[in-house]
Amino acid sequence: MGNSASSLPYTIGEETHPSTRKGSYGFSMHAGERKSDKKPVTVFKGEKKTMAKTALIKGGTTHDPTLTQIFPALHHFKKCKTMIHPHILSVYATLDTDYPDGNDPSSKSSLSISEANSNPASLSALQQTATTGDLIIVTEPVVPLEEYLDLLEKDPELTEVQRADAISWGIYTLIQAVSFLHMNAKVAHGNIIPEAIFVTPGGDFKLSAFHILTPIGIADGATGPSQHFRHFERDVTPKDYRCPERIENRFDAISTSPPHAMDAYSFGVLLPNIYTHYGAGTSSQLPQQLEKACMRLRGPSITTRPRVLPLAKCPIFNSPHVAAQKFLDEISTQPIEGKISFWRSLPDLFSKRILSSRVAKYKILPLLQTTITNLTTMDLGLVQEISKRECLALLPTLFNTAKTHLTREEFQNQLSPMIELLFKVNDRGVRGAMLGRISLFVEYLDGTTLNKVVFEPMCSGFTDSSAPLRELTLKSAIALVAHLTQPNLEKLTRYLVRMQSDPEDSIRTNTVIFIGKVAPNLSDIARSKLILPAFARAMTDGFIPCRLAGLKAVSACRSLFDEKRVASEVLPAIASSLVDGSSEVRDAAMRVMDELLVILREYGEKMRLEEAKQPKIVPTASNVSLAASATAGSSNSLVNANANANSAMIMSQSINYNSANAGGNQYNSNNNNNNNNSNQPYNYNNPMMTSQMQMPSTTIPKKDGIKKWFAETKASIAGDLVRSPDDAIFCEIDRYTEGLEKQMRNVQQQASLLVKKNKEMAQGLFEFGLAFNVLGQSEADDLGHALTKMGVAADELSGVSMKHSQMEMMRFEEPLKDYLKTIHAVKLALQRRHEKRLTYTTCLAEVNAKRTNLQKLRMTPGAEAKAYGAEMSLKRGEAAADGARDSFATVSQRVLREVDRFKREKGDEMRRVVLDYVTLQIDYNRRMEQVWADLLPKLEAIQTSTYPGGDGVGDGGGGDAAVGGGG
Repeated sequence: MGNSASSLPYTIGEETHPSTRKGSYGFSMHAGERKSDKKPVTVFKGEKKTMAKTALIKGGTTHDPTLTQIFPALHHFKKCKTMIHPHILSVYATLDTDYPDGNDPSSKSSLSISEANSNPASLSALQQTATTGDLIIVTEPVVPLEEYLDLLEKDPELTEVQRADAISWGIYTLIQAVSFLHMNAKVAHGNIIPEAIFVTPGGDFKLSAFHILTPIGIADGATGPSQHFRHFERDVTPKDYRCPERIENRFDAISTSPPHAMDAYSFGVLLPNIYTHYGAGTSSQLPQQLEKACMRLRGPSITTRPRVLPLAKCPIFNSPHVAAQKFLDEISTQPIEGKISFWRSLPDLFSKRILSSRVAKYKILPLLQTTITNLTTMDLGLVQEISKRECLALLPTLFNTAKTHLTREEFQNQLSPMIELLFKVNDRGVRGAMLGRISLFVEYLDGTTLNKVVFEPMCSGFTDSSAPLRELTLKSAIALVAHLTQPNLEKLTRYLVRMQSDPEDSIRTNTVIFIGKVAPNLSDIARSKLILPAFARAMTDGFIPCRLAGLKAVSACRSLFDEKRVASEVLPAIASSLVDGSSEVRDAAMRVMDELLVILREYGEKMRLEEAKQPKIVPTASNVSLAASATAGSSNSLVNANANANSAMIMSQSINYNSANAGGNQYNSNNNNNNNNSNQPYNYNNPMMTSQMQMPSTTIPKKDGIKKWFAETKASIAGDLVRSPDDAIFCEIDRYTEGLEKQMRNVQQQASLLVKKNKEMAQGLFEFGLAFNVLGQSEADDLGHALTKMGVAADELSGVSMKHSQMEMMRFEEPLKDYLKTIHAVKLALQRRHEKRLTYTTCLAEVNAKRTNLQKLRMTPGAEAKAYGAEMSLKRGEAAADGARDSFATVSQRVLREVDRFKREKGDEMRRVVLDYVTLQIDYNRRMEQVWADLLPKLEAIQTSTYPGGDGVGDGGGGDAAVGGGG
């Protein structure tokens, strides 16, 4: 009937455990996944044809052809679908490829009743069973118990206590599963052995292997074990796990006993077997609390064996780990307050290592996602206050757990759908919680996901009726700027223009700061249309901090305007602020005006020098237009060059209130690095590298190229390369460059961190100064003036720090990067030599092979023509070998010369870099000290003139403290 496995909504992957493993009963295990959402599953697959020929006992002496794997496998195939319990292996789908429609005629067997009762696995039944297809069972993802114990033993992060807790929880789940079979289903498992137990990634034990499952005390032709059980139990279950009644074939005693009697004996054998494994965390010893219980379970009398369920009251199951796991299993029946309390306690459970990372990753995170999905998608979900409280309590736990226990790729795959769902929830509390974690999403999600899943739904917050949510949306979007696509950046700018008319003063102020931050990322067209009108609108705002923010934004973005636009548009926009009603605004406007005038003076001087270089031309009617055209072209070139030279300055300027500026600086620093990569100085000064670039390339026919590739690969794998007297020297050079590269990379990384920290300090000083300016605006008289002076000084210090960080980047960080590039060039040269050596080795091998072939042909009568062709081929091979040898020798000598020059120049270069860095630090500290020294007399003068004898406004110590004065 063919194989119909493709009809399953699951894909079957590679085999993880073969069908020949112990206790497999003919089923192999495969990794798989659900086609709809790629969720992992485990697939058990058995070939019926093989099962029908494989005896249950390997090497058994029985001649009964029915004692094969096929009938127990079919029994398990039917029963596993009907046994449903949280701790019984969950079956998602089954398929008998002989009967893909599920109509198995075995249920309507034509065997007589007497034959079925006497032997349900008779030879005639075997002959009537289709054995051409496969049995496929799809379950939740699991591994065998033995593999799980090995995993616990080898995991270096687990303590012995954690291993013991994991086993305790697993045994507790087995007790629940077996008790369900006995008390609810009224059946006996009959095969409780280690191979019948599987373990989920979250550490839950799952009972399976229903190959001889039998009813006890239910009408089935008898009151005891079924005929199937009686026929196969000896060959299916190992002797150690069979109770004395089974060994002695006293099935009448079993039929009159409770369902637990047989399995209790097996359970008493199973527990010591599990604890003998070192992965159980008890030094291969059965815990003392379980010794007496196991002895009672293995009692010789069937009437005195206790039920398994009371074993769950053993003190070994009273650990915090088991208690937490029990709560997770029963969480659906817990009250809301209890759930919230548990979710909030999870960080403590992880920090105390009560719950492991595997439990967090494979059990808690899926449970959190399922709970949140149910709360946010069901009718009236978040309308109820208690459900909303639970959802808001779950969100911090979800993202903190994911951040701690998932890799970046796992976070992306597992949480992207959840993030998309939560951003669509129409609840301000949930939206606020999501906006507060934008920085986490930026760290763990890729650009495509950020644009589609995060940015697009969060845009609704810009137009929300709640002012706090609008402001939070604005501040959160800053972290996304560097990752947005150009269309989304354009969309963001439209929202920003709208928000400049917001009724809230703080939102308008933050909007202009945001525009200054996003400006370097905009396209030229969008930038020309947006930023200057936005800044001009801010400079006429009725809120003083907003006007100040507009002026500071102009200063920070000054390199984004060319000189002509500065003169024709920017300066006129600032001019009105020179006569603003606030002295603070007037001072800020004057500082910005001075900065722009300096730029225009420098530009004018460049134009003057450029004009002086031009030849004197007597103006006539015929050449006036040519002179004007040449001057205009030169000026435009200078403008563009100056704009490019200053373009890096705005990247390090900050005009934002919060710390999201670091992302923008990093982005721009990366841009600078990319530009440097295209200008590696070593390649231009290195004669070896230059000569390599000028080597003529030889076109190799496609067929010969493939042969050459195979030959070189074979020589490389063999490792028998030609030797040269300089091999030891080159090995030493290779070790030297490897070690030097690691050390220099570490130094360069630390230098980058240092530059980044200095930029952050400049940002902090700027925000510090802005805060003092706003505070000074709120105070009257000289106190406000003093606070403003403090803000101006902090602003100046911010500029000094920002310039210093730029100089550090250019004179310390960038030379270190160039040094790393030089080391990389040396490594490339060594690789080039290795390639030449490999080519030479291959040529020699080919010459030897051709020489041997020629000798054979010469000794063969009648092969003179072939011998002549072989001789010509040998000569060509020898010529190629000579060329490869010369090339190898030439490259080797060049590499030695370049490495020698590199070692000579290394010391001088590093000395210069370090001296430059020390000089920068001395100059920076002097300038910082000078700013503070200039500020001190100004503050002391205000204090002395304003508060003589403690009179006036702010009388007493409070006024002195406000301006930093003494007693």
